Amino acid sequence: MDANELRSLQMTLLEICCEIDRICREEGIPYFIIAGTALGAVRHGGFIPWDDDLDIGMKREDYERFLQAAPGKLKPEYFLQNHETDPNAPFYFTKIRKNGTRFVEKYLSGLAMHHGVFVDIFPFDPAPDHSKERERYFKKARFLDQVYVSKFVSGTSTPQTGFSGRMKGLVRKFLHIALRPVSAKKLYFRLDREIQRYGGRETACRCYALTPKLLIQNENLDNLDEILFEGKKLFCPGNLSVHLTDYFGDYMQLPPEEKRVGHQLEEVRLSE
Repeated sequence: MDANELRSLQMTLLEICCEIDRICREEGIPYFIIAGTALGAVRHGGFIPWDDDLDIGMKREDYERFLQAAPGKLKPEYFLQNHETDPNAPFYFTKIRKNGTRFVEKYLSGLAMHHGVFVDIFPFDPAPDHSKERERYFKKARFLDQVYVSKFVSGTSTPQTGFSGRMKGLVRKFLHIALRPVSAKKLYFRLDREIQRYGGRETACRCYALTPKLLIQNENLDNLDEILFEGKKLFCPGNLSVHLTDYFGDYMQLPPEEKRVGHQLEEVRLSE
């Protein structure tokens, strides 16, 4: 994509995000921007210049409320995608996609699913307080997610280099073949059960279990702030600098140019 195409894509992402924000405000459902989206708000006042996605988090109970409310409130040009609404989509989380657009990631290009431009919504669950227990929790959840994704695809979302990368690619291809007779619903159930293992417990932090750096203290999710993002007010975790430091380290430092990249794409189209 050239700079103009990327900017048009970002505006489409912002449009989807504003639709999510509208529903959440109308229904009283808390949400918060995270990771690179939150970093972009702080460092750039909006999108990181080379970014081609937008990420939102919700506490599990709010995520479930959103899944109940959104189908009846989303405008017709949007589609809520998860394992229930689009069984060929190999994601644990939810995406809101825009109909009539195409944003096809290379490793997913062979799947017969909705490939529209999307905003990701991640559920945040209680994380164990003990560091060793937390490490085991993350490790098992990531393993079960890799198995689940391998049911659908033999490739990976990022290029694999070096010996460890080649091994990861070979394991994914082996699992993709070996899992053909296994039910995707069964694999999802095992993954979901593990991720929600600590549901209902009073712990200090919440997390998106498949990305350990997405670990945020409960007090900062109970007391959200608002921040300007491309001129729009969006919600973010309280004490946002803590989340950004945990995720990026020195988050005001720009990465080297070779790391200023987005998704590995097969096709992008913003209108029919």
